[in-house]
Amino acid sequence: MMIWLCVVTVNNAGLINRSCKIWELDAQEFDNVIDTNVKGIANIMRHFIPLMISSNKGIIINMSSIAGRDARELIKLLRLIL
Repeated sequence: MMIWLCVVTVNNAGLINRSCKIWELDAQEFDNVIDTNVKGIANIMRHFIPLMISSNKGIIINMSSIAGRDARELIKLLRLIL
């Protein structure tokens, strides 16, 4: 019998739209961004969390780039618009 033990899970995936302008995204490109950035993490966690629970141990690390938290790019876009 094989027993799987997952101690650490690291999520590090990210995708940004090509134009960086949310108002120019078509539905398919928006879906690709959401599928990678949101659903990807959820799907990995759905698989590994039960393994961690059954072994009573585990660490989950979710990483993102600073671009997701940094408003500088948004400010640049707003300056172009306003």
